[in-house]
This record gives sequence, C-alpha cells and structure tokens, in this order.
Amino acid sequence: MLMAKAQNGDITLDCSEHDATTITVTFPKLPLDYTEEKS
Repeated sequence: MLMAKAQNGDITLDCSEHDATTITVTFPKLPLDYTEEKS
C-alpha cells in the first residue's frame, strides 16, 4: 500500500519510470523558519 499525505500542499506521484518512482510535494507557501518535519 502506498500512502501519501500533505497538509496545504499538492502531491504528484510519477510512476512513468520503470525503476523509479518520483513523489513531488509542492507547498504553496513555506515559512522562512521551516525547521519542523525535518529530523
């Protein structure tokens, strides 16, 4: 099962490549102090 979730953002899942899967998450706005969710 593949699950992808993002708040206030758009998720694009590209499975066109045979051996590669690209997930692009685009957020309309990113705060300058974007340090959360990074670990």
